[in-house]
Amino acid sequence: MKTLTRLQQIVRRGEGGQAAIMIGLVIVVLIGFSALSVDVGALASDKRDLQNAADAMALAGANELPNSNNAIATAEEWATKNGVDAEDIDSITVQPQNLPSVPNPKITVVLRRDHEYHLAPVLGIDSSAVEAKAAAIRTSPGGSSGIVPWSVLQSEVDGTAPGDLVTLKYDSRDAENGDFGGMSIDGTGSNDYRDTIKYGSDSVLCSASAVALGCQETSPECDDAICPTEPGNMTGPTRVGVDYRVNNTSSSCDTFEEAFTANGDGTFQINPLCNPFVDGSLPSLRVVIIPIIDELCNGSCDVTIQGFALFFLEGYDGGKCSGNSCEIKGRFVSADISTGGLIGVFDPDSLMHFTRLVE
Repeated sequence: MKTLTRLQQIVRRGEGGQAAIMIGLVIVVLIGFSALSVDVGALASDKRDLQNAADAMALAGANELPNSNNAIATAEEWATKNGVDAEDIDSITVQPQNLPSVPNPKITVVLRRDHEYHLAPVLGIDSSAVEAKAAAIRTSPGGSSGIVPWSVLQSEVDGTAPGDLVTLKYDSRDAENGDFGGMSIDGTGSNDYRDTIKYGSDSVLCSASAVALGCQETSPECDDAICPTEPGNMTGPTRVGVDYRVNNTSSSCDTFEEAFTANGDGTFQINPLCNPFVDGSLPSLRVVIIPIIDELCNGSCDVTIQGFALFFLEGYDGGKCSGNSCEIKGRFVSADISTGGLIGVFDPDSLMHFTRLVE
């Protein structure tokens, strides 16, 4: 009997030891999962921050293209602004414009650094590499969609200072030779004209210089840089289109001063929140792109697009656009703009340029 009792005690002590081992293993596993959860989250945050820094560096550098040295120096300056150390910069390279295969100069930024783990070392994992890559181009709106179907004379743009008022669409009292300033881009007639004012053109348009650089237009009405005018005053469709843009502009972006900030050198910087050419903004639909033409003509005829200009849409005088009175005015802007959608062919002589992330 005493022998049996002693055997039972030994068995119970063995079970206790096994339980202790199991509990120890469970604790190690739980610590491992906790380490992975915490460190994986920190790794994702570090990668996101590094990617944001790469994006900012590429966009800043692209503003200096096609000057490679200035572009690289500016990207490095923005690395410091974004907390990126010099040793974290793997490479900054510039690809020059090389027509027709490379229509726009491009800067590429590659960042790489080690991410140190805090808890994962208990599992034998001390660190891992984090990498971010971004590329941006500088381009001209010489081959882009989103154009509004009005026009402005090259001679008028040449004599206009940034911020000055310009007539974009004439009314019957001021029209020259029966040309009111309208253009046919996505189609002819009042409905196409109205919708193109509201939403911008679906077609790619090209300036004469961009055609020479390899730009290919997709407009059903245009032939290279030559497009027809839209005859008639089009008061009703103009009013509907302008009202749509004014009424659907964010209240924080509905004045020129809210949408743009002067740089002090005659150029302007668009408020990122008001930029209608990027996703995620509260855009100002009053920021529009208008074709620059060589001359007005009589009624329906062909004009040549010389380039494109950026304007802030002021609307029509006196709050009225009815009968024969419907003159549309805008403020001329000279600016470099970051965009998510517009790609053309880089033209150094263009009045405005766009920078865009492409990777």
